[in-house]
Amino acid sequence: MEKPVAGVGRRTPLRVLIDIGHPAHVHFFRRPIEELRARGHDILVTSRRKEIATDLLDALGLDHCTLSAEGGRGGMFGELLLRDFRLSRMVRSWRPDVMAAIGGIFIAHAGVITRTRSLVFYDTENARLQNLLTYPFATRVLVPRCYTAWTPKGRTLRYPGYHELSYLRPPFFSARPEIAFDNGVATREDRRQFIMSWRNVPDSSARARPWHRNAQYLACRRYSPQIQVAATQTNRKPAMVSCAMRVAWTSAR
Repeated sequence: MEKPVAGVGRRTPLRVLIDIGHPAHVHFFRRPIEELRARGHDILVTSRRKEIATDLLDALGLDHCTLSAEGGRGGMFGELLLRDFRLSRMVRSWRPDVMAAIGGIFIAHAGVITRTRSLVFYDTENARLQNLLTYPFATRVLVPRCYTAWTPKGRTLRYPGYHELSYLRPPFFSARPEIAFDNGVATREDRRQFIMSWRNVPDSSARARPWHRNAQYLACRRYSPQIQVAATQTNRKPAMVSCAMRVAWTSAR
């Protein structure tokens, strides 16, 4: 993601702003932040006080600037206006070369206001309202190859992988069953893996379908080495977020 300097055969560091709006985003960007900083790039993390997002950033020692919190007086629309304003002001002050986020509604708007490139990662097709308010304003939209919903023509980058592979693949992750045992989630006799799905997607289009209103379900699979093999075959070249960001930056220039 280095940018070339005119007339000089070397590259200078980028200033990258990463916006964290949900606890899962912390895990998604944690390794890319480390890798980008190791390469000499300047990283600024902005955060949103939602559930344990800021707690995770603090626990990982990632400095961040909190711009808004979930559940304010103005609701979601009020937070959208407030965060767009604060983020735009910070972008004008810090002057990043590029911004990145999952969902990316705030960086897409701030990017248009400040004329700053925005890289939006997403994998949720049924968040139609959010996508409608985000994709038209993003510089690049980065989605898994299996993504089936609409994305802007000529500004979409598809990669062979999934968001979860940014933090749930070797060598960055290895299962530690003792954590589940110690916290009462499972017993040592239980050899099942439990996966909890989302519920109550914050999108008016999702509420229109009854089966989405409380879409919470529990899926379980027996431990199998085939799971890791399938992930490896699906993502033969690991889709590191920093790599995708580098490609998106090159194509967005």
